[in-house]
Amino acid sequence: MKKTIALLAALCATASLGAQVFITTFGSDHYIDLSESLDSQTESTGRFISVDLTSASFYGDFVSPANIPGFTTTLSLTATVFDNPGTGFQIALSDGTNSYAYQGYWSDFDTGVESTALLHAVSGQTAPFDFTQISGLDIYFDAGFGETLDVSFGTLTATVVPEPAAFASFAGLAVLGYGVVRRRRR
Repeated sequence: MKKTIALLAALCATASLGAQVFITTFGSDHYIDLSESLDSQTESTGRFISVDLTSASFYGDFVSPANIPGFTTTLSLTATVFDNPGTGFQIALSDGTNSYAYQGYWSDFDTGVESTALLHAVSGQTAPFDFTQISGLDIYFDAGFGETLDVSFGTLTATVVPEPAAFASFAGLAVLGYGVVRRRRR
């Protein structure tokens, strides 16, 4: 009986945790820079360098669509920022029809070493978005006049928030398990 309760508790705890889902690297194996804005691109990274840049963006498609089962309000971007202007940037995921934007700041990265920053969903987005068919992304940013932006993009991942139906199924399983345990006690 204790084993059954422990198993049910573990299942419920696991249901509440978000899993990390890989979206892309900015390398040629996963990301095709359609605007050809990257200064250099290896198989696993893409580097962008600019001076005095204001209101810029670049777009790329993924070699194969990314699939986030559920939705996400947070992305994790791993990058090495060599020159850090401290300004903000946005990454907008694309499903081929609509986009879903996330906000980040270059100052969230440690300068000169690979580090990870969290990007949070921009509030007020109302267009329907298909997280199971992410086909590419836009990056919007500016360095500001007299500033340099030098960044080597690494990986982009998402923390999945399970759909409400998943929570309902685990709750149903927990109630069923409770009934089994209670019946055994009689």
